[in-house]
Amino acid sequence: MGHALLTTSQAAPAADAIDAETDAEFGVIVDELTRRGFLAGGLGTVGAFGLASCTPDAPSPAVPQTRKIKTANGTVEVPADPRRVVTINAYAYKTMLDLGLTPIMGIAGQVAAGFQIPSYIDRMAKVPSPVDNAGSDKIEQIARAKPDLIFTFAADKAVAQLRALAPTITADPSESWRRLAEQTADVIGRAGQLEKLRTASQRQTQQLASDHAETLRGAKWYVLAPGDNRDWSLWLPDVAAGLILSDLGASFGHLATGRTGQYKPYSVELLDGLSDGDVLLVADGGATPSAQAAALFSTPGWRRLPAVKAGRVYRTNLCSVSSYGEADALLDLVRTICTQLEGNQR
Repeated sequence: MGHALLTTSQAAPAADAIDAETDAEFGVIVDELTRRGFLAGGLGTVGAFGLASCTPDAPSPAVPQTRKIKTANGTVEVPADPRRVVTINAYAYKTMLDLGLTPIMGIAGQVAAGFQIPSYIDRMAKVPSPVDNAGSDKIEQIARAKPDLIFTFAADKAVAQLRALAPTITADPSESWRRLAEQTADVIGRAGQLEKLRTASQRQTQQLASDHAETLRGAKWYVLAPGDNRDWSLWLPDVAAGLILSDLGASFGHLATGRTGQYKPYSVELLDGLSDGDVLLVADGGATPSAQAAALFSTPGWRRLPAVKAGRVYRTNLCSVSSYGEADALLDLVRTICTQLEGNQR
């Protein structure tokens, strides 16, 4: 049934990524010292000895304690240095992890191999998650956590209740994952560190595009997701994994080439439309195919596809890339696929 390649093994973190984590850790230490008054006390001593004979300067302006952030549901005043963050938004959750920060509570889907990249799993497993994404139990659990900042989506029906607990940042999931990562980094004061991640990821993309240019352009790529009743959806070049493939200069099959938007639903009878595909990336995580994927894979139309017969089907949760960590893991997967294609051509 093709490869059940969920996520590729992670390469050693780039130096820039390490710098980002180091910066985050250093910032926490400095902030903690400042809060406790050690740094302030030290500066006071210098002033007493070094400036005793001088006329006292005017007091420094107070550091703002809050900032205003534009969100999908209007402008929100947030703490300048949030410490107790709850995220019901997977984009914000994973970007925080990329930046070396961990929320006190969060929802990011199933925490297991095949659903999250290895660098996320251990940290996510330690973060409590509200049981009910939509009900009152979620609100009660978040209230007990005493957050100073909450991330969620604009469509969350509990936005008003969440805002009664803490400043709440709402995101529009129709925006690109890169834009949502920028929003998160800005809100938590880590925009500079995110820029380092962006630069490192861009370098990796350029290197992969150069190393495997002929294969990326020569093969026809499709990204799709299984649905109910053996139907399926085509993911277009403008969304998630499609954006990564577009950045690499990859060629798409005829069903996707030149099309804009995000998803296009198809019935099982139209699987033959994928016949020109050399590589099929299937949005389906987990160690074994989901019920929807298994049903789709069992159909005669699926089994007839050339990519299926050639073993070029790759199930992966990375199709729905939502962070730089996942983007880099997807680049690793694409590199593996290109290497396999090139090996088969020899």
